[in-house]
Amino acid sequence: IGLSDHQHLLIKHQDTMHEHVHLVINKIGFDGSVIRDYKSGYKTMKIMQSLEKKYHLIQAKMQGNQRKERIRLIIETGIQKHKELSQIFDSIKNEGYEVVFNKTSSGNVRGVSFRNSEKGIVFKSSQIDRKYSYSKLKKLTEQVSNIKGNHEKGISKA
Repeated sequence: IGLSDHQHLLIKHQDTMHEHVHLVINKIGFDGSVIRDYKSGYKTMKIMQSLEKKYHLIQAKMQGNQRKERIRLIIETGIQKHKELSQIFDSIKNEGYEVVFNKTSSGNVRGVSFRNSEKGIVFKSSQIDRKYSYSKLKKLTEQVSNIKGNHEKGISKA
């Protein structure tokens, strides 16, 4: 990318389950030249992926996907076990995530996010899967609850 003439800072962390690094680079070089933004993020990402493969590191994108997959699994398991939405949210809380309801100015719930403040991670439910937006998730768990209730009524009549 041509960043050898720019200030940079590499910070190594060991405060999570696996060590990781953050790289900060000054856009303005020692000679006063400025990095052109056009596609610099894309180029940086390609270099990062190359280094991750070369040194057998956990790929950053994969790590985020693993976290989303864990929450997706909790949601899907909850639905399969006919759990109510509040029970599914409790299971997500047990994984270390805070369940944050995003509300409209009138106070209606518009969406839900899952936040792990300790790791600085936030996912909207719709980022995990479009079918798990708050409104769709609520509708789905209500349908499952109704089916479960009807099934239990049918059993008690027999």
